Amino acid sequence: MDTEQPTEPARGLRSRLREAVRSTGYAAYGGGTGLLALATLPVGIVVAVLWFLRVGRRLVLPFLGWLRWLTDAERMRLRRLGHRIDDPVRAGEGPEEQALDPTTRRELAWVLIHGIFGVFCAAVVLQLLLITANDLTYPLWWQYVGPADQLLLNGLLPARTDSRALLGPVIAAIAFVLWFFGSPRLVAWQAQPGLRLLGP
Repeated sequence: MDTEQPTEPARGLRSRLREAVRSTGYAAYGGGTGLLALATLPVGIVVAVLWFLRVGRRLVLPFLGWLRWLTDAERMRLRRLGHRIDDPVRAGEGPEEQALDPTTRRELAWVLIHGIFGVFCAAVVLQLLLITANDLTYPLWWQYVGPADQLLLNGLLPARTDSRALLGPVIAAIAFVLWFFGSPRLVAWQAQPGLRLLGP
């Protein structure tokens, strides 16, 4: 008995779905490194001020070691996304040489950009999925929660009537389409700062 083979459009949809799911994972990974980058910024400012005052020299190398670990994590993500990115050539071993290395300056620039833009891209991808799940099922449970929770579109649209509740699946469908087609593009944008700043 012959098994029916999937048609070309079906294979294309499956491939796009796998790509969207894969992109969501990498967007979340990038969002995690983005949050770490945000936390790194104030620490870097404190270390720089103490170094300028000549009292924080011993903090420079541990901070740069953390910075290298964080940027290496992003380089690994970029390679798994299919990009070729070589490790940069670094200056000498001393704190001053490493702190003044152009590679360090580019990595610090990446921390600033990725800490904002990388987190934003991850938030958009994940919010589209959350909106899809919440609003698709909204007509089934909205009457069983309090007025403060009777909201669609991530809490932006009050929906306290039957007619408003029926908007949930419509919004969910739009959010799903945006996620399905947009998540690979958002991950590509999320990768751009690393591609421009973390290579040699």
